Amino acid sequence: MVIFDRVLVPRDRVFFFGKEELCDRLFREGHFHAYVGHQILTRYIAKTEFFLGLLQVLAEEQNADSEPTFLQSITKLMAMLENLKALRVAAETDGTFTSSGYFVPALAPLTAAGIQFPDLHEEALRLIRTISASQLIMNPFGADFFSENEAYLNAYLQGISSPAKDRIALFRLAWELGGGAFGGRQNQFERFFFGNGKTIANRMYGCCESMEQYKSRIYQFLELKGE
Repeated sequence: MVIFDRVLVPRDRVFFFGKEELCDRLFREGHFHAYVGHQILTRYIAKTEFFLGLLQVLAEEQNADSEPTFLQSITKLMAMLENLKALRVAAETDGTFTSSGYFVPALAPLTAAGIQFPDLHEEALRLIRTISASQLIMNPFGADFFSENEAYLNAYLQGISSPAKDRIALFRLAWELGGGAFGGRQNQFERFFFGNGKTIANRMYGCCESMEQYKSRIYQFLELKGE
């Protein structure tokens, strides 16, 4: 965080100065949430792919990649990854063009991804901690491999098929993401990145343009007269 407490900002260089209505138009007419949401969803996909790769390597390192409990857990993330990809395709397929000719992705699928991913992210961190087990508790630093203890570390901390230095690097990565301060901040970041839960829920509800149609199906099925 950097605080500038003595800065002169020329007012003629401030776009919104004296024209506060432009701020509202930026979000509404500029389709801010749709464009940013598409970038965010792409980031969700890339991050989930990274988690899946890490989980697979962690399981293989501990010879647990064929255990039913691991397969059951990781396939949930795999399914969510496919869901995120499908939401991106839906946003692109159902997008529209503005009167100026700019393409705008559909907002509803992007907002749905924003609702789902925080829980997916937290589940991925939980799986990292579960699969890594006690391997996250005591890990030396890289500098320790250049000390007088190097021979002991190489002898006693090697993995099934990996040298000690590579194995420790893997579990230190797992610790940073699943248990360390960096991973905790990332989890909080994803939980509130695009607004709190109430804000995103309101945005999702506002995207549903077919709610009256859905309600009418119930009235018709029950042969009731809707209000």
